[in-house]
Amino acid sequence: MTCIFCGTKYFLDDAKEVDFKNPDGIIPFKSNESDVRSSLLNWLKTSRFIPDDIEKITVTSVSGVYVPLYLLKVKYSVDWTATSIYFIKETYETFEIDSSGQRSSYPVTKTKKVEKYRPSSGRGNLIYEHIYVLSRGHPGDTGICENLFKKYEKDLSSFTEGQVKQHQLEPFSKIPKDELSSLETVFSEKIEKDIGKTIPGDRYKELHWSIDDTEIKESRYYIPVWIINYEYGTETFQAFLDGVDLKIGSGSVPEDSDKVEQARQEEEEKRLAAEHEKDGIYREYKDMRKYANFAYVIIVIYFLALLFFERLFYRHYYWNMIPVRSYLIMHAVGLIGFIIFYKITEAVRKKILRDSDIFLRDKLPGSRPERMPKSISVIIKYIYVIFLIYSLFLVFKVEQRKGFPQNFLIKLRSYATEKR
Repeated sequence: MTCIFCGTKYFLDDAKEVDFKNPDGIIPFKSNESDVRSSLLNWLKTSRFIPDDIEKITVTSVSGVYVPLYLLKVKYSVDWTATSIYFIKETYETFEIDSSGQRSSYPVTKTKKVEKYRPSSGRGNLIYEHIYVLSRGHPGDTGICENLFKKYEKDLSSFTEGQVKQHQLEPFSKIPKDELSSLETVFSEKIEKDIGKTIPGDRYKELHWSIDDTEIKESRYYIPVWIINYEYGTETFQAFLDGVDLKIGSGSVPEDSDKVEQARQEEEEKRLAAEHEKDGIYREYKDMRKYANFAYVIIVIYFLALLFFERLFYRHYYWNMIPVRSYLIMHAVGLIGFIIFYKITEAVRKKILRDSDIFLRDKLPGSRPERMPKSISVIIKYIYVIFLIYSLFLVFKVEQRKGFPQNFLIKLRSYATEKR
């Protein structure tokens, strides 16, 4: 088949159905073939792994081709159903637990979001544009055609015979039906996203949609592309440059294997450095938190000392070396000191944990701080309760040896008699 405009011959060995309708517009060539090689080198040099001696390429052929492009405007009538989710705020009271496992003494009022569900349905018209390139002479990446059309769409002009005499012209072929039917798959993600914008509520789930009607409007345009075959060393490559200002390119590019390997090593070094830095931050984080557990060691030491002196006071009290009032006072001082000391060390411990958590969040955003086990704090509290019960037990045993509770009742009766 010979093009009636430019004389280009096409052999339709694959028996595609050709459409001879005139296009709706054309973006004309505005660049010269003499500038193609230098522009090709400029585009190649934007590649990261290009060889240093890339200027040694040999251009074997340059062809200026008007590539057929289809702009499809697709209108869908869509029915959909979904479950709308509404977030409603509710207040409640709770006891807070800090990172050390301590439970707050008083409840605090908080708000939470509660999800409410409502069924939703609707119908909408959605319009999309799809660029389709169907070219025999441009078997490479068609992305250049789409980018070229979007960039120079404003330069579209009416198709005339004089515009195409100096360059090859590919005929339009009818778009296969299976390509048109596959557009639903191409747009499925966009359809679902656009339907989601119309669904009431704060969020949705269980979205189901179906296309009731489809309307496709087709526009045809010719866009200018330089097809360049070139050699580097013993290898052959093909590249494509836009025919307007030679700034948009695509195609195969030579690569320097040493540069590729160096880039791979640099990426590996960056990854190892990032992991090393992360490990260092975690080590510093754990070093900060280890002093928090040291606070419990101090409390245990204080408790053992208190137990020793408690036993000593008990022996003095048992042998009547100190009066019961003095013993009770010393016992009360020990217990109060234990409480004060525990509160101070616990406050310091919480501050250490809080500061370490802030440090970790600042250095590694998104990381989750470790939660300290609350078992130690619970054990300390039980130790205090056991110690208090043990102290009262010692007092009771001494008083029992001295006739308690009979002596106490006799004193109470005599006191009541005196009052009368």
